[in-house]
Amino acid sequence: MEDKKKTGVTRRDFIKGTAVGAGAAALAASGVLSSCATMGGGGGGRSPVFQPTKIGSLTLKNKIIRGPMAECRHDANGNPTPGKLRMYEEEAAGGVAMTITGGIGVIREDAAGTIFPHFSEASQIPAYKELADAVHRNGGKLCTQLMMVSDAGTPFFVTNISRENIRRAVEAFAQTAVWVRDAGFDAIEFHFAHGYLAAQFFSHYRNTRTDEYGGRVENRTRFAFEVVEAVRRALGRDFPLMAKINCDEYAVQDGSSQEETNYYVQGLADRGLDAIDCSGFAHGARFARDILSKEDQNYFSRPARAIAKSVNIPMIHTGGNRNIEMMEESLRFNDKLIGFGLARTILAEPDLPNNWQRNTNHTPRCISCMWCNDNLRTNDRALCVFNQNRA
Repeated sequence: MEDKKKTGVTRRDFIKGTAVGAGAAALAASGVLSSCATMGGGGGGRSPVFQPTKIGSLTLKNKIIRGPMAECRHDANGNPTPGKLRMYEEEAAGGVAMTITGGIGVIREDAAGTIFPHFSEASQIPAYKELADAVHRNGGKLCTQLMMVSDAGTPFFVTNISRENIRRAVEAFAQTAVWVRDAGFDAIEFHFAHGYLAAQFFSHYRNTRTDEYGGRVENRTRFAFEVVEAVRRALGRDFPLMAKINCDEYAVQDGSSQEETNYYVQGLADRGLDAIDCSGFAHGARFARDILSKEDQNYFSRPARAIAKSVNIPMIHTGGNRNIEMMEESLRFNDKLIGFGLARTILAEPDLPNNWQRNTNHTPRCISCMWCNDNLRTNDRALCVFNQNRA
């Protein structure tokens, strides 16, 4: 393929254009995606990826987890729409062991005006219970991802949030966690990653506070530790809790050191966290697009292994999982690894786990063109260029 200097067309534009016009089958036939195919063959049921795994007290039927992503499938009251229910039903029936919702705010006014819903009132329990029931009927488990959105310039951003609002946020996490359990969810994941509030506190780059929540790593991790402690008190020891964290602060000057990250993860484990979901700051700019070769895949596996050397906590890899052979390799190199998060790939192909179980040579439909993310900003929903009927 000619490069942009000669044609004026980027590889991503070529892929998107071909995908829209002809679909994934044409791309696979053309050889564009051949480098993503597995080397093995036969049914995926024999693979360790499809053996059961555990998160705390929760047993999952395999290691494929539908990772969280912003979906914009909620109504004005923060409740899931019928389209969201259908989406989760399809994914559970398609073979994922557990679905993790996109981020859900715990304080209504923090989430208001953003792409995220909220679960901030007891009156919302029936609507979210309907979502949990839909997943369970189709053989899956359901985990909610709770967060403080904390956009810059709001009263909830790290440099602006008052001690009173910090206490309010901690209490809101605990209260919403109880409602989540009462709605029938199977687990909770705290969104402590990317650029949201807990990650803002942990980051040298964003946290310039001079009080007990800024400066030393013991202070920058205080908010996350307080949240986990409060939720554990509210739910008891047996309810599964995870946290998505930045295992590395890519492209951030003076980012947190490995020693600080290990301290953070160890502190979360000591406070009763059952697993971490490994992500990274500034990941979208550096990793997420055009995952067309094995070298581009599993892009958080190295920072996860660095943590695994020092901290004994189960781990999920989210990011660039496209290949059964590569996932099996990750399991061999990291004995703490218990699961793999796939978001865009499942959006494109909700029955991907079943397809892999039938044949590990199956090439995922997703080509990481990021049309789903671009569409989120223009059409208010996460849609896939290959699967635009998923309203």
